Amino acid sequence: MYIPASLDGVNKKKNAAVFLKTAVYRMGGTVEILAVLAVWILIFSKRAVLGGLTREEILTYILVGNLIGAATNHLLRRIVVHDISRENLSLLMNSPASYLAKIIIRGFGRNILPFILSVAFQIFLLYFFIDDFKINSDPYYLSVIAVMLVLAFLSELLILYFLHFFVFWSVESAETYNFILRLKSILAGSYFPLVIWPAIVNISLVLPFAYSCFVPAELYLKKIGPGIGLRGICVQAIWIMILYIILKIVWIRKTDRHNIRPKEISIE
Repeated sequence: MYIPASLDGVNKKKNAAVFLKTAVYRMGGTVEILAVLAVWILIFSKRAVLGGLTREEILTYILVGNLIGAATNHLLRRIVVHDISRENLSLLMNSPASYLAKIIIRGFGRNILPFILSVAFQIFLLYFFIDDFKINSDPYYLSVIAVMLVLAFLSELLILYFLHFFVFWSVESAETYNFILRLKSILAGSYFPLVIWPAIVNISLVLPFAYSCFVPAELYLKKIGPGIGLRGICVQAIWIMILYIILKIVWIRKTDRHNIRPKEISIE
């Protein structure tokens, strides 16, 4: 099929722009990880142990946890903003399987290279900072982690939709939204192992946040047993059902109130 040179040039520029935006987005997350590592290195410059953990143990946790989190959060925030702004949420409400297939294609299709580069850089950091990093090859642990990551992807997606419904339809404050995301990251254990702050461990374990970073990272490092992971999977499944039901109710009420006509989602 003949494609005019001008149109082909426009498509190439569009694809390059998408790649650049995605790369910058991923780089922002990498800079944040480096900042967190720098803070912990500074903290351990004057002490050898904190909360029963050494510097190497905490740095290993941070790097493994964020490497795991990269898979469960890849482009989700941008996808959620895109779909709400175009009223495409109806596909998620009416055909969840089709919606998930489309966002996976969008997230890991043309945007796969920045994702691979981000993961590769985090693996480089892992081997740069950790002298004796041991790879977990236990199929039982890895199977539990894999199921947990799939459910974490789903729960993170629904949580972001829930937050956008609340922020853009009620609070209308970007500062509030960003604060909530930071709080979610703290409860997920993205910045430190939750065992350092025992007061929030039990709270986090009954919420879905810890299962996107803290629990799978601890499982990979074999700090906890797979039995805790299986209980966590049950908690995740319950929260996914709760969040989906709430979103369904809110969406139905919103569409009935404003007579929003469903639109087919597009992959961009």
